[in-house]
Amino acid sequence: MNHKRRKKKSNIVKTKRIDRKEMPRNNFYNEAFAKTRPQYLATQLISLITHVLSVILALLIQQFIDVGIDQGSNALWGLVPYAVIYLIVNLLANLIEGKVLNCYVKNTMSQLKMTILSRIFKMPMKRYKLNPTGTYISALSNDMNTIDLDYIRGGILTVSKIVMIFTGFALMIYINWILTLIVLFLSLVPVLISSKYNQKLQEQQKTVSKENGVFTSFVKDVLSGYSVINSFNIEEEILNQASTKIDKQEGSKEKYELNFNSLMALTTTSTIAIVLVVFILGAWFTIKGLMTTGSIFAFIQLLNNVTAPINEVITGISKRHAAKGILDKYTQIFDEEEEFQIKEDKGEINSGIKLRNVSFKYEENGENILQNITLDLDSGKQYAVVGLSGSGKSTFLDLISGSYEWYEGDIYLDDIQLREISDESLAELFSHVEQDTFVFDDTIEENIKLYKEWPQDQFEQVLEDACLKEVIKEKGSITARVGEGGGQLSGGEKQRVSIARALLKDSPVLIMDEATSALDKKTSLEVENNISKRKNTLRISITHKLDPEILKNFDAIIMMNNGEITEFGRFDELVNSKGDFYSLYRINELQEDKK
Repeated sequence: MNHKRRKKKSNIVKTKRIDRKEMPRNNFYNEAFAKTRPQYLATQLISLITHVLSVILALLIQQFIDVGIDQGSNALWGLVPYAVIYLIVNLLANLIEGKVLNCYVKNTMSQLKMTILSRIFKMPMKRYKLNPTGTYISALSNDMNTIDLDYIRGGILTVSKIVMIFTGFALMIYINWILTLIVLFLSLVPVLISSKYNQKLQEQQKTVSKENGVFTSFVKDVLSGYSVINSFNIEEEILNQASTKIDKQEGSKEKYELNFNSLMALTTTSTIAIVLVVFILGAWFTIKGLMTTGSIFAFIQLLNNVTAPINEVITGISKRHAAKGILDKYTQIFDEEEEFQIKEDKGEINSGIKLRNVSFKYEENGENILQNITLDLDSGKQYAVVGLSGSGKSTFLDLISGSYEWYEGDIYLDDIQLREISDESLAELFSHVEQDTFVFDDTIEENIKLYKEWPQDQFEQVLEDACLKEVIKEKGSITARVGEGGGQLSGGEKQRVSIARALLKDSPVLIMDEATSALDKKTSLEVENNISKRKNTLRISITHKLDPEILKNFDAIIMMNNGEITEFGRFDELVNSKGDFYSLYRINELQEDKK
């Protein structure tokens, strides 16, 4: 069967380098927080009202005491309606604040998480791989609680507490300006103490976030490899590794908490000192007749509305500063500064892929993994890549599909440099089938369609080509769920799902890395034969199955050894030449005979 590919629009734009500042950037902070900014302003306003109401209580206390002492019980009872009104207004304000604040936090946290997920999915694969998976998991789990409490809620409360402090100071000046100046001077002490701790706490919070990410990655790997751990009896070794990582994780938290507790102890002590000074001086002013009993009670109440918030503002600013360090870390990941380049959009590959003197190494001073590769891969043809483990086969496939840019030489898709093609276009041009197949905890159908709509005839054809009809029959329905991690499917069944989804995508280039390794010989041969009928697809397939029936379907075999292509040709040609491929083929043949 000759499959015809659906035509995709090719929009070629002239490549040009531009200054980063000329490129409008959707900053991570703006994307995460801009949509809820109006809600923030409304939440901040109602929070300010509730905190100012707390300060006004001091004036009500002053009136009750002074009126009761100077004018008697009748005048005192006349103030009761004002107290009732105050209580009702205060209750309503606090209820509204709770509802508005929680609504704002919910929407902001939802937007933040969606922004992080969106930025992760938009990252080119080469940038995504620069950070361990645990970093991204931690961004959506461990760090979220800190940002919720210390950055979002803490930001609202800190601003309200600051206004509360200034309102309290204004009323204290009205009551007794001399005592207020003394309190103001003493209040500078905890502020100065806090300034010494802010930077240290921010750095330690970053360390906590980093260690959380490391431990999350470790746990993910351990749970994924549980069967290996169990079968090789390496529980003790893994527990030793876990102990080391847990010590680092909890140690970083301990250092942060020790410094934070030191800050709290110093600021609390300075706050108590301020209260003692006010009591002593307030009593002296009352004895001298410079303050009334009601005013001294009001001043002390206002002092509570100033000193406690000062303490909370200091710790709140320190915590928010530390939490901002986490957001700064993700800003660096998602808004990474780099030389920006407008790249070309390309929807088709007409002539094929060309490599000219291509060499590659993972590290600048490392050894070459691939060396001086010059090769033409023609559109519509199919190539098998063979060689011993470590010969560079997988790196070769990663390189031609755009996973790396730091290579020597030139790679062309038609006549366009691979480096100049956009990541979005590369994702459309290449379909990948890996040896280790990932499946979602969903139905067989959705794992193939990947939540998109496809023509039914095209969908039915890929089920046939991937030999999935029998699997679906065994499972009872195409809507049968595959379970977490594909637990309801065998390794071979998962590979067939992966092959079907790649064929359904119908990209010009199909990259297969040991894609049929878990299939039995009969099914593997049938799948290979079905794929070989797709004459409009350039297929490049790594295989360790040196079965003549399979290899004869390929237009050419690429033999790799130590990062070099040592032979290139059809199966019969390479066997007859009795070179590297023939030696590998004979070893494989002898191993098969022994089974």
